[in-house]
Amino acid sequence: MQKNESKLAINKLLAVCRQQFEPKYGRLEKLESSRDNVVLANKINGVVLRIGLNKSITDTKNEVTLLKYMADRGFPCAKVLGMDTITYIKKVLAVTVFENISNDAHVVSLSTNSKAELLGAAATLAKLHNITLDFCRINSFVQQRNLDDPLIQFEKCLLTKRHNTSNYTEIARATNWVNRFWKKHKYTAKPNVIIHNDYRPQNVFFDQSNVVKAVIDFDWAIQSCHPEKDIAHAALEWSMTDGAKVLDWGRFKLFCKTYANVINRDIGVNMNDIVGWAKFAAFIDAVHYFNCYPERTAVRFESYMYDKYTYLTKVHNGT
Repeated sequence: MQKNESKLAINKLLAVCRQQFEPKYGRLEKLESSRDNVVLANKINGVVLRIGLNKSITDTKNEVTLLKYMADRGFPCAKVLGMDTITYIKKVLAVTVFENISNDAHVVSLSTNSKAELLGAAATLAKLHNITLDFCRINSFVQQRNLDDPLIQFEKCLLTKRHNTSNYTEIARATNWVNRFWKKHKYTAKPNVIIHNDYRPQNVFFDQSNVVKAVIDFDWAIQSCHPEKDIAHAALEWSMTDGAKVLDWGRFKLFCKTYANVINRDIGVNMNDIVGWAKFAAFIDAVHYFNCYPERTAVRFESYMYDKYTYLTKVHNGT
């Protein structure tokens, strides 16, 4: 029933969006929808509209400012064509209009991307951090969330599932480890950069020469002095497919090495415990999923990112 109600709500939202925006942009087709966004596009006219379901107007404006700053400095990201709003069920939603890049660009799967693409992705992530070092010095990139927010929310949820989930003890142990890791690394004097927070193959587009054309989906980007979380999460995603049993350590190390060769030393990235950061990132990503879909964890906590956390736990000696 919940699924049908959600589909009905999305369809109503689509009708409102089309009524408001099709006179300007032409026929809009739905590309995707999630708990966070609904994405529409007119590929002929070359526009993509992203309707934020949970992101505030202020946060969206800050994201647009960031993207324009990076584009002006040569960073490959989708060009922002404008920003608008739409009112749906008495709620004002932010609408960001992007140039459509998918007509002459493509993403790669982990099974098909080459060494050149991996190197390009790693170097581009380092460029993102380099460019936003100066951005954070002169701008206030305030977002209504922090790096550990999913964990804080999950701990409250965990208390209500003590006697209901079969792997509660295992999850509680993992939560304790992540809390200890975060407490160890949280406070640092390093400068802030913008971390993407979702730098996976699906969010990096390549041109026909397999050069990075655009990085997309900055929905979860935040200002942070912990770029290690970003590089570790990215290296994990570019070296271990969802559902895989083992990580390709050669690709993981190559991604990290390429990043380290490009990153500005003033940022102070510490690569000594990058596997620990990958473990941290995998669990944070997993609990975000648990928070978004509590009905799917009524009996057992399971997700492909939690599987990656479990795998890394077996090979990581950090405490």
